[in-house]
Amino acid sequence: MVGEIMDSVIKEINQFFQTLNFNKVVINDYENFEYKGKYYKLTKAGFNYYLECALSLDEAQKNLHEDVEPYSAKLYPPEKLKEIIKNDIMKFIVNGY
Repeated sequence: MVGEIMDSVIKEINQFFQTLNFNKVVINDYENFEYKGKYYKLTKAGFNYYLECALSLDEAQKNLHEDVEPYSAKLYPPEKLKEIIKNDIMKFIVNGY
């Protein structure tokens, strides 16, 4: 959430979204990143991270994000996890595979 101490993986991925020129939009105190009308964010629950997508601003405001991909922090150290998530953003979102 904005204003809290942000997890280092989430912080770096949010910066990565901005380097790709995704539009940063704060919705319900969470940074979302708009790209081609869809809203993306990385969240964390326990030892898992989730790359999430809302198909519209209305869905994002209602917190109706769907998981694009889950990631386990138990399987990878933070630096490797960041690399995997960045690669998936490029592959699934930017390049559309």
